Amino acid sequence: MLKVALPKVAGFLRDDNVATLSLLLAMQPALKTDLVGRIDTAAQAGDPDVADGAAIEERNRLLRALLAEAVCSPDLTPEIRRSIEIHMINRAARAPMRYVPNAPAIITSTPET
Repeated sequence: MLKVALPKVAGFLRDDNVATLSLLLAMQPALKTDLVGRIDTAAQAGDPDVADGAAIEERNRLLRALLAEAVCSPDLTPEIRRSIEIHMINRAARAPMRYVPNAPAIITSTPET
């Protein structure tokens, strides 16, 4: 499993960083000012060099921490909550290494509610 999955980790983290930052930026209207400021700072920092695996992983940790804080906001709309759910399902589906043999399929659109 590691021989196949390990080379895919850096690409997964880069893609996850882009997707997570996009979600965080979309969530900003429902977040407190201090968290919005930290998200803006992360966005302005930009992506690390594609060859710097440690920096890519550190950026992923930062963005995941911001997301963990953002999902606790009491002002999230149902639409934002659904976006978070889709983000997490898609992330699990793309993960190069899993502890379970099957992951959910990637969601490409939101079902009508």
